[in-house]
Amino acid sequence: MNDDKLAKSESITLRLKKETLEKIRRNAKYDKITLNSAASQMLDHAVDWSIPAARAGWVPIPKKILMAIIENLDEDTINQVASAVGKTVPKDMLLIMKDGISISDWVEVLKDRAIAAGFSHYEEEDKDKIHIVTKHDMGMKWSLWFRAFYKSYFEELGCPVKFSITDSTIVYEIQKSNL
Repeated sequence: MNDDKLAKSESITLRLKKETLEKIRRNAKYDKITLNSAASQMLDHAVDWSIPAARAGWVPIPKKILMAIIENLDEDTINQVASAVGKTVPKDMLLIMKDGISISDWVEVLKDRAIAAGFSHYEEEDKDKIHIVTKHDMGMKWSLWFRAFYKSYFEELGCPVKFSITDSTIVYEIQKSNL
């Protein structure tokens, strides 16, 4: 959490069900963080991702089901479908989930989605670019899907992006001047 978020925080008192509070305590203990931090992170996740994602049409589906479906598709079909839906679906999502339709909003949604899915997500910045690595562990066909889907909407936004993929990872690089 950066200093801006700390400076803008407020204290409140909440009444929670005993079972809910116990679950938050267990999560805090597991994550080795304070109860306050755990509750704050959970609320942030709910208001920044879970609630708007559901409104935007995201549905939770077990990873194994998605992997089984895409394994039955050939690479051309994956690229065609991902590219086609990548031109329209992200715009609809951003209109519901964010304040605007921008490259930085799209990058933020991709990050939030990766974290919500339990993917390892890492960003590194230098003075000119942002280098983003998402490890999904879903196989090469999912890497192909993610690359085509992401690329399609970045192109709609007029943002050139460099991609590289492996069986379990998608890496993309964006020039900061595009953000």
